[in-house]
Order: sequence, then C-alpha cells, then structure tokens
Amino acid sequence: MKKSLLSLLVGLSCALTSTISQAEDLLQVYDIATANDPTVLKAKAQADA
Repeated sequence: MKKSLLSLLVGLSCALTSTISQAEDLLQVYDIATANDPTVLKAKAQADA
C-alpha cells in the first residue's frame, strides 16, 4: 500500500512539474511570435500613432 501511494505521489509531482514547464515554454513561443507578427506590429503602430 505504501509503495503504490508513493508511486502515485511521485507520478503526480512529475506530471505537474512538466505541465508548468510546458506552459512557460508556450508563453515564450507566443511572445516571440507576437513580437515578429506583422499584423500585431501594425496594430501596435496604429494604436501608438
């Protein structure tokens, strides 16, 4: 019983950690994409004008 509970806790902690790191990477990818997107840059320029 203790081994299965320990295995469950280790598995959950690994799953949650990988989800958080993926979200961080996706956010970085989104930021890079919006920084280089001509449509977004045009909209920002029009808003600033």
